[in-house]
Amino acid sequence: MHDMSIEDRKQLYRALRAVADLSNIHIEVLIIRAVGQDIVFGTDYISNFRRGNIAQARARKIHSWLSQNHWADVHEVVPDLFPAPEAGPWKRLIEERAQATGLKIQRLDQFGIVQRVRDSAEEITSLQLGTPFCFEIDAPRSGSAIMFQEHKGYWYPLPLSKDGTGLRCMVGAGINVVPHSGDSKPISLTENDDTGRHQFVCLVIDEEIKLASLKTIEKAVPQLGGPIAPALLNSLASEIKSRSLERFALFRVAVRFVA
Repeated sequence: MHDMSIEDRKQLYRALRAVADLSNIHIEVLIIRAVGQDIVFGTDYISNFRRGNIAQARARKIHSWLSQNHWADVHEVVPDLFPAPEAGPWKRLIEERAQATGLKIQRLDQFGIVQRVRDSAEEITSLQLGTPFCFEIDAPRSGSAIMFQEHKGYWYPLPLSKDGTGLRCMVGAGINVVPHSGDSKPISLTENDDTGRHQFVCLVIDEEIKLASLKTIEKAVPQLGGPIAPALLNSLASEIKSRSLERFALFRVAVRFVA
């Protein structure tokens, strides 16, 4: 982030104030989270910040923290300071590496049993809102399945753990239903609110591979009420590309939800 003008720093205050109001957390607490515990608030610190009088180093830390943790909220308030990214590493990774085969959507009946389509080659391209479904993954190797959902340009984590709070679900080589309860019985998913096209991307990753950006996303899942910051997804894509791509598998599938 380049040096920020006084006007930029005024807009930064607006963004941080919006997050404070939305989360019902005092703005000083958010500054501490962004900058660190060693900050000392002098007289009229917040008033000065509102007028754009805040050190460049602190302004950059706050901007970076907001970009990673509250991008969707601040993008709506001050889009010039938190713009939507151009096609970056995450989008290119999906376009270049995500396989259009190997990931399917399967309907579930009222008992949670997969309803096989009559022709296994037939793909489900639309579902009514509220229809129970799961995914079928043909994994090339065992590991962790991690899924993301895109709708209207925003990407969201799709928790796959049994308790619904964690991103990961273990899969074996071959056909798997995801998410599952640990005994290969599928766990039902539904979309109840948002019609239109949804894209799902599944990453199968060797268990021993550690990715810092993925860990950050996983830690944020319990309190993440909105989209994942694009910068964080781009960091994840860059980390994946820096490793041996043979240790990753990437799949995608799209479905249209209708009322």
